[in-house]
Amino acid sequence: MKNSEVSIQRGENIIETVKKTLSLLGGLGNVIKKGETVLITPNYAVPIMSETGATTNPEVVVGVIGAAKEAGARNIIVAESSIVGFDAGRIMAELGVKQMFEKAGAKVLNLDENQHDVVQKKVTQGKLLKKIEIFKHAAECDVLISVPVLKTHIYTGVSLGMKNLKGTLPDAQKKIFHRVGVRKKTEEKFELDRCIADMMTVHHPDFTLIDGIVGQEGFVPGSGVCGAPVKMNTIIAGSDFVAVDSVGAYIMGRDPLHVNHIRYSHEMGLGEAHVENIPILGEHPDTVRREFRPAIPGEVGNYENVAVIEGGSCSGCSFALRWTLNAFKPLQIRKWDKTVFLVGSNSQLPGEIDGKPFLIGKCACKLPLKNAIKITGCPPPFWYVINRLKKAKRGY
Repeated sequence: MKNSEVSIQRGENIIETVKKTLSLLGGLGNVIKKGETVLITPNYAVPIMSETGATTNPEVVVGVIGAAKEAGARNIIVAESSIVGFDAGRIMAELGVKQMFEKAGAKVLNLDENQHDVVQKKVTQGKLLKKIEIFKHAAECDVLISVPVLKTHIYTGVSLGMKNLKGTLPDAQKKIFHRVGVRKKTEEKFELDRCIADMMTVHHPDFTLIDGIVGQEGFVPGSGVCGAPVKMNTIIAGSDFVAVDSVGAYIMGRDPLHVNHIRYSHEMGLGEAHVENIPILGEHPDTVRREFRPAIPGEVGNYENVAVIEGGSCSGCSFALRWTLNAFKPLQIRKWDKTVFLVGSNSQLPGEIDGKPFLIGKCACKLPLKNAIKITGCPPPFWYVINRLKKAKRGY
């Protein structure tokens, strides 16, 4: 298998499409040696069915398990850690995928069960990270396979194979990626993207297979964390994790070099991001390409009991607040007591704050405002803001 070759296939039969995609690359026998332990990490970060494009289609994972068995893997593990506040074991059981994977011949591992079963690695080439904690099973397996969904993301533009490896990190490390509770000062504008690229220098997939059966685009107000499903019936795969993510981004209508963690990884020599330099097998990407709407929520909305004061805020914190408010139903918000959100370090404080103040993000948290609820992070992940709001607005 040439290092940067990427295979693209379309088809209605999911498992057969996975097989055809892999066969164009010579099968997983080019990646897996007989007797090796293979860890497959899909995306089961939230308890939402794959038909929405939020999580990995389980048939895609079953197809990868079958290919790993055929290649001679001794142990096959499907492992996941969900976003902070959720439990991957419960999610996989609720979605009914655990039984499917076990029946296919894999051991299913809930990484969230033991947040301290980790190893620490030095990140010698890191721009932001100097060390990283990784779940032990993911760090010590012989072959790591990332099986993400083809979808957009509020902070990183796209969420593909590289970003999917956040599911192999403990919660404390995930928070560091969002700079939640981190005191270190930095001028880096795209910290989540930079952390992902730093991680890739010491912890990256040996093989990436993107589930584009049903992708996800944009943002659906009131859905929590969901966008709209996009049926693509497409599988994308390869061993160069930068090249595979670049092709995935291109198929979603993006210039891969405008996706920061892809560009950073390319600039560090970790893989190929110029689509014109990537050998494509199977479908031509232009025959599959479709413009995905960005995962950016709309306006805050007009509520008499909610005020937003912004000044000098970056898009990350601004989007996080909008995504958060759009995740609540208008009737819920109208039941809140008076609330004021402040975003950005240059927010102009009025003489008197009429309502409970919430400071969103690292910059706003520096504002000299007593009795405010501080929600740190750079930017804080939207789910972190949602959880803090739900706690503060208990009963709503």
